[in-house]
Amino acid sequence: MLLTDGEGHKGGVDAAVNEASQAGITIYTIGYGDTTGALIPVHNPDGSISDKRDSAGNQVLSTLDEKTLKLIADSTGGTYQHALPNGAEVQALVQSINQYMPNTQNRGVQVTGIERFDIFVALALILLTIELVLPRLQK
Repeated sequence: MLLTDGEGHKGGVDAAVNEASQAGITIYTIGYGDTTGALIPVHNPDGSISDKRDSAGNQVLSTLDEKTLKLIADSTGGTYQHALPNGAEVQALVQSINQYMPNTQNRGVQVTGIERFDIFVALALILLTIELVLPRLQK
C-alpha cells in the first residue's frame, strides 16, 4: 500500500514497479493532495500549524501526481484511489484486498487449551501418597 502525493520520485520508479510486478507484488496507491497544488501544513512545537516554506521563505506547494500513482497501481494489478476527506477510499481499498481472501473473511477465532501439567500433577499425587504411607511403615 502506497500513500503519497506521488510527487518528487526522482528516477527508479519504473525499475521498482517492474521488479514488484515480476515478483507478483500488488501495489495499491492512495493519492493525497490536489492536482493543482496545495500548501503543506507544518505542526510547530508550540502546537500551532503553519505552511511549509523553502529556504527563501516562499510557501511550498505539493502537487498530486495521479498519473504516476495510477501507473504504479495498474502495472502491478492494484488500484488507485484519490484520498477523500471522509476516508471512503480506505473502505474501497479494503474491499479490493478482500477479493483475494474470500475464504478468510469473517472467521471466528477458536482457542484450544493444551494441558501440559498432567505429569506434574500425577507425580505430586504419588509423592503425597508415599509421604502419608512412609511414616506408618516405620512404626
